[in-house]
Amino acid sequence: MGEKNLFEQLIDVANAHYSGHVTIMKFTTNWRIEFMTPEHLDQDNLFKDWPVGKTFEETAQAALDGHAERSAKRAADVAAFMEEIWR
Repeated sequence: MGEKNLFEQLIDVANAHYSGHVTIMKFTTNWRIEFMTPEHLDQDNLFKDWPVGKTFEETAQAALDGHAERSAKRAADVAAFMEEIWR
């Protein structure tokens, strides 16, 4: 997948699920990408849990994979909650 396609996917996910928020940061030795703004970070664990990689492509894919995992977990949590209340 090319960088442009990954960037467009990040924007699409940000717009659809995170009020348009996505932060992309490039450092000397790595990249970090997350669907939030830095102001929402715990100052003691700054960026610790953000997807990280040596290239934009690697990091963007990790961020998209993380979104998919969080979405699947939320769907499972909602299904379990609905099952519990309908018992």
